[in-house]
Amino acid sequence: MKLETSLLILFQHYINSGKNELAQKIANDLFKDNSGNIDFLLNYLELQVIQGDYPKALSTLKLLAQAEYPESSCKLCLQMVKLRLKKLHSLEDALICAQTLAASGHINESEQAIRVALDMEPENLMVKTELAQIYLGVGKFRLAIQVLQELIQSDECSSKAWSIYGSALRLQGGHDELAYKAHQKALSFDPECHQSLLDSLALEVSFAQSNQEYERCITSSNRCLGVYLRKIHTLDPSPISYTKLKHDHQQAQYLMSEGLQDGLWEFIEVSHHLMRRLEQVETDIELKISEVEYQVIRQYDQIIFTENQSHECRSCLNKELSWDMISAQYSCNSPSLVVIDDFLSLEALEYLREFCYRSKVWHRSYQQAYLGAFADNGFMSKTHMKIAQELKTNLGCIFKNDQLEQLWAFKYDSVLGKGINVHADFARINLNFWITPDEYHLNKQNGGLIVYTEPAPRDWNYFDYNINSEKIYEYLGRHNSKSVTVPYKANRAVLFDSTLFHETDEINFEDSYLGRRVNMTYLFGTQLK
Repeated sequence: MKLETSLLILFQHYINSGKNELAQKIANDLFKDNSGNIDFLLNYLELQVIQGDYPKALSTLKLLAQAEYPESSCKLCLQMVKLRLKKLHSLEDALICAQTLAASGHINESEQAIRVALDMEPENLMVKTELAQIYLGVGKFRLAIQVLQELIQSDECSSKAWSIYGSALRLQGGHDELAYKAHQKALSFDPECHQSLLDSLALEVSFAQSNQEYERCITSSNRCLGVYLRKIHTLDPSPISYTKLKHDHQQAQYLMSEGLQDGLWEFIEVSHHLMRRLEQVETDIELKISEVEYQVIRQYDQIIFTENQSHECRSCLNKELSWDMISAQYSCNSPSLVVIDDFLSLEALEYLREFCYRSKVWHRSYQQAYLGAFADNGFMSKTHMKIAQELKTNLGCIFKNDQLEQLWAFKYDSVLGKGINVHADFARINLNFWITPDEYHLNKQNGGLIVYTEPAPRDWNYFDYNINSEKIYEYLGRHNSKSVTVPYKANRAVLFDSTLFHETDEINFEDSYLGRRVNMTYLFGTQLK
């Protein structure tokens, strides 16, 4: 370990001092054990660009894109631009260049790389599809639709083209019926076209008002979950998130103890063994596992279990609240923000707690040691939908014609992580509420939400306002933004302008399965691109 660390330091020193031949001599030996080391990859990429070895540089860029480390984005962009300025020798190189730039949030540079590919093969349908995807990402919906209409005329059976077309129509606004039909067309060619499943569900959610429509949303959500679970697992053993492993181990024990599932002992034993192994090595993110262990994890992941999604609460929101006063406070406050205590009815609060304890819907793991459950991954029930409907009914002056765009929940491990970084959301209105019982909250002054008074600039793209925390903090400091801290309290909701930057406050909850902090989020309307 010490020898390898010394070689890494020496490798970086050689590059910084311009001793590229010496750096190259040790680079290949280091690559085998450092293909996931972001610092090594960035230095390795720099060496390849300096030496003009562009095929290898493009391969390294793919590894960087897969790593998804936001802190590498600026340097990644710099290297990509250097590559693009050189003559790209093949269509494949140009596409990799474009896709990598898009993945790191550099949409304009990505479009330029696509133009290079089009110069090589102007009628290539794959390149045109990528161009439409780029236009979609940068918010040029009209141009995306124009390219896609030409594509569909050339290849009517392209599920990808129909899917992107549906997404562009939906995002442009005013074409929801056409967008839904486009996605259904994509699904007719590819029943597991994930993006069309997601967008179809989103459209169903936005207009659902009856029990029959709620049931359709539940069916679509579970269908999306099934496809997602099939797609995330491959035949090869994969690294596993310790955050998710710890949660799943605790949830399996809970489901067994409650008599809700049986036959989980093998998973409980394997996950316990893996956690013990992980605690003994110097890492807290991912662990490489054997094929046998992977199959046990995979089998557990494939179990779909959700808590009584058709349960219907008589009333989801607290009828005793003065909703007219809440509406007036939201409208008068600057920025637009209101705190609502005792938000849910006791019946709805208890149902959502049980749903989050029992449902196997926590499949997305994040670096800050929290897990996500989404409407498109089984996090759906009649109660979920009725909350949105009752909120719009009680606060009609605030929501006006805004539709429900997304809903999700996050579950945190306060021992392993600190919560969500600063960001804004694309929506017009954000509803955030907490359901973990107060008895598990160990610091009553914190644990909630920090909302900054300065909104995101309207010309920022999604990567800038939702992911690039360094840029956000710089912007907030430059504008002397103040902040509002809302302490955690069970059944407390915060309703605010979704363009306001916000982040999780310091969290300190009991280290137990039932003690995990859980917040739910509903997004209404659209505002940012």
